[in-house]
Amino acid sequence: VITTYEEGTIGFVRNALTAENKLWTVEKEAPTRLRLIVPKATKQEVEELVRNAGELAEKYRGDARQVRQKARKEAKSGGATSNDLALIEKELQKRVDNSVAK
Repeated sequence: VITTYEEGTIGFVRNALTAENKLWTVEKEAPTRLRLIVPKATKQEVEELVRNAGELAEKYRGDARQVRQKARKEAKSGGATSNDLALIEKELQKRVDNSVAK
């Protein structure tokens, strides 16, 4: 269900949703409320979504690795001790884990 604050914008929202995907059905329920009906995904579409999600996950894992490597390199060049490096890596891992959880 999609709700707009002004009755005059409902047509624009409906047209935008219909233009985005021709398979979606948009029904007007009230002067400021639309119901978006999305058809059930086929097995092929689900497999494609899973593949795309895996590719994105790998990309972001690589990005996180690069950030950790850069932070480690900067900490070493700044004279950090091995204890400092361990604390920095632990903090970075915690932040990565928190970001992934979101």
